[in-house]
Order: sequence, then structure tokens, then C-alpha cells
Amino acid sequence: MACLVCLPFFFRAQTPPPAPGLEGPQMLASLTITGRVGALYQVLFTTNLQAPASWQVLTNVTLPASPFVVVDWDSASSPKRFYQAVYNPDPARLAYVQTGTFLMGSHASEPDREADEGPQMQVTFTRSFFVGKSEVTQAEYLAVMSNNPSFFLGNLQRPVEQVTWAEAAQYCALLTERERQAGRIDHQWVYRLPTEAEWEYACRAGATTRYSFGDDLTEIRLGNYGWFEANASNTTHPAAVKIPNPWGLFDMHGNVWEWCADWYASAYPGGSRVNPTGPASGVNKVLRGGAYNSSRLLCRSANRHYALPTERLPNIGFRVVLAPVSP
Repeated sequence: MACLVCLPFFFRAQTPPPAPGLEGPQMLASLTITGRVGALYQVLFTTNLQAPASWQVLTNVTLPASPFVVVDWDSASSPKRFYQAVYNPDPARLAYVQTGTFLMGSHASEPDREADEGPQMQVTFTRSFFVGKSEVTQAEYLAVMSNNPSFFLGNLQRPVEQVTWAEAAQYCALLTERERQAGRIDHQWVYRLPTEAEWEYACRAGATTRYSFGDDLTEIRLGNYGWFEANASNTTHPAAVKIPNPWGLFDMHGNVWEWCADWYASAYPGGSRVNPTGPASGVNKVLRGGAYNSSRLLCRSANRHYALPTERLPNIGFRVVLAPVSP
């Protein structure tokens, strides 16, 4: 099976047959995809190769033949576009996250900042990855683990909760095995919990503000993006019903806390780091994102929380990452 990220940046102008409504041939852009016939590829475009956050989905293509040409009929009226094709094994549930660099943590002057959110450090990701568009739902957990430990029942589209860190990691391992056997991923890729750095990078989606959608100092917009103590009525809610962040990720602010892979430390090391994975050991595991019973300040992008990995609470769940196996 081909690797998941199949093509580098590629731009080529040609004169394909005119689209309906066009009077004659137009100089339009196209991308030639060489990949696995029958597999689903996402075609992404950007007008700025220097801005990883600027990539957008142009279309999804189930490859009918290889090679296959995809034409961007809108390109003639747009600034020059650059393209790439990405094999996405589950586009309904996974969002593609580009390599890039961001500033992790909060600035000392950020309102509601807590001491463990610094010092800020520059983090660079050298490999792209996929991240779950929403927290793992009870239905998804049940399909893999054959049980549902959640406290809040009655709707399987709610996030699964009352899972320990080890159970969340086991879910990822079993999901990896299932998807490999089905031929949707190969041995070079694995489902796992996100590192704390990956989680914040995905949450921010290119933003440097308190939330992915802005600073929201008057707290009038947070309720549009997440479930927290002011609007959740002390319960979880079905995943992916609020507005997603700019990278298409839902519930990054609120609903349930999300386990990360890292051990918790009360401060960052600072400086610059490449693909950081946190401390080598510790007592508690990192939690991110806030929950249905969290105050607004706990739902900020930089906010950090922690718990013993054996903790089992109705406000703790998780989301997955699909990434290359570490070399």
C-alpha cells in the first residue's frame, strides 16, 4: 500500500475541455494523482506555501484509475494555487495536519494565564499527521473495545468518558490493528494519543489568541465553539455539533478533557524543540481542552491540566492521532 501522504507540492497548468458554463478552453490548474485505485484521496490547495495553516480541501476523489488528473475549475479566477494529494483512510473522522512551527504556551500577559503554561517554546513538526475531527464517541469506542464505560448514556454520539489513560492507549492499539488488517493503513502508521504539543498545535490551528477563534475577552463567542459550565447543563453533549476550528476540529474547547500521551511537568523547557514528546517519566498524565463542567479559562488553547493515568472520571475522554511510527 502506498504511503498516506502521497504527493509533494505540485502545480501544472493545462487546457482541459471547458467546464459547463465556460465558453472556451481556459488555462486551469490540475494535479496528477498516482496512487491506489479505489482509495480516497483529499486534494488540498494553498496560495501560500509558507503558511501551513492555509491549506484547504478542494475535493475528495475516489481514485478511478492511476494516474488520474484532477482539474481545479476555479483556479482561473484565483491567485496561483499549489496542490497536493493526501490519502486519507477515514476523511469523515480524520483531519490532515501539515508540518509547521508554532509558539506553544501562553504569553505572560495573556488574561487568565496559569504558571504552568510557560515558558513559551518554539515547536517544529517535521512530519504531517492526522488528528480526530472530534473526541472518540461512545459508538466508536464500543465498536473497538466491545464495552462502554461512560457515565452519560443515552446517545452513542456523546464522547466516551470514564476511560483511564491505559484504556485510551489500548483503544488506539486495537484500532491500529483493525485498520491494518483492513488494508486502510500500513505498518508505517499507527493510531495513538496526541502528544501535548500536537494537541495544542491542532487546537490553535494557526491562531496565537486565547482560543482558536480569537481572544474572546467578553466571553460571548466561546459557547458557539464548545460546551463548558455556562452552557452544558453539567453534562456531555454529542460530538461535532458546535463550530469547528479553522482546521475542521470540533470540541477542542470543552465537552470532555482529553488525554495526551505526555507525562505532566509543571513548566515547559523553553527554547526550541522538534517533535517534542514531553518528560521521560512522571506521576500524572496531561489533560487538555476543558470539559462540560469547566470554567471558560480552562478551555483556553494554552491551558493545561493533569490526572493520574488510573483516573476514571465522567469529564475525561480522548481523541486520536494517526501518525508515522517514530523512526
